[in-house]
Parts: sequence; C-alpha cells; structure tokens
Amino acid sequence: MSRCRLAVAISTIALGVSACGPEVVEVEVNFPSQETFLRSQGARVFRFRLRSDQRGVCPKLLMETTLGQPSISPEWDSGLVSVCDLHAGLAVPIEGAGWEAFIVLIENEDDRVLLTGCTVTIAAASGVAIRLSPTKDYVDLYVRAEAAPLTCKTAAEKCDAGCD
Repeated sequence: MSRCRLAVAISTIALGVSACGPEVVEVEVNFPSQETFLRSQGARVFRFRLRSDQRGVCPKLLMETTLGQPSISPEWDSGLVSVCDLHAGLAVPIEGAGWEAFIVLIENEDDRVLLTGCTVTIAAASGVAIRLSPTKDYVDLYVRAEAAPLTCKTAAEKCDAGCD
C-alpha cells in the first residue's frame, strides 16, 4: 500500500459580497494513502462549536458522530458528498473565533465508514488540517481480506473518468 499522502484542499470560496455573511475556512484532508482515496466514495464533514473545557473531546465526539449520535449538535454539516466533490473543493463556513472540532467521515459504496478524522482548533480562519485514519472496517475489507483490484490508479482518473 502506498504511503503517499493525498491532500484534499477544501477551497475557500466566497459566499457573497455582503460583510454580514459567514466567513469560510480552508480545510486540508489528508488521506493515509492514494489507495484509501481510491477505495472511498462518500464524505461527510462536520464542524462543532466547543467550549474551552471541551478541547479533549475528539475521540469521544468522533465515535459518537460515526455512530450517528453526537452529544454536541454540529454547527455545520456538509451532508454526504462524493470524495471527488471534496477533492474539487467544499466551503466550510465559520462564524467568529473560538474552539471548534472538525470531523470527517469517509464511506465506501456500501455506506461503511472507512476513514475518520478529527481536529480541534481555535481561530480556524487560518486553515485546518485533518488527518484521516483507517477504521476497523477498512482493515477488514481491504487489508485482511483480498480486496478487489482498483480500476483507477490516480485521483484524477477516479474523479475525471469516473472509474471506481
């Protein structure tokens, strides 16, 4: 398995000219390898507002969000988007400064969560990096078992040509 990092920049996109509109943040999602990106189909990005005493919440909040039952309501949820849409760019709105958790869940075509990541940051306007890690499902499906060969060899092939 390749150890290269596939960085997916969620681009900063202006939401409007109005000074009253929310700001957006650039988020970099780091896949553990190109293969993990190629085996992924859907992505979901969440932004949670935190109190300063909740800075250590990532492991718990990540588990809860993966199960669909976060104890804190997200301030923003991308909904399910394709990893190629994520690769092309997705704006994450923020409002003001403060502690925030960003969570990313990556699924396969069978809606099984393959990769997860969580980052807690303050003043996210300067950018956020989220490192993804394989879940037990990823290991069971693609490492321990003989995985089906990939039809795409690069992110560009997957996203431009539409191969799986």
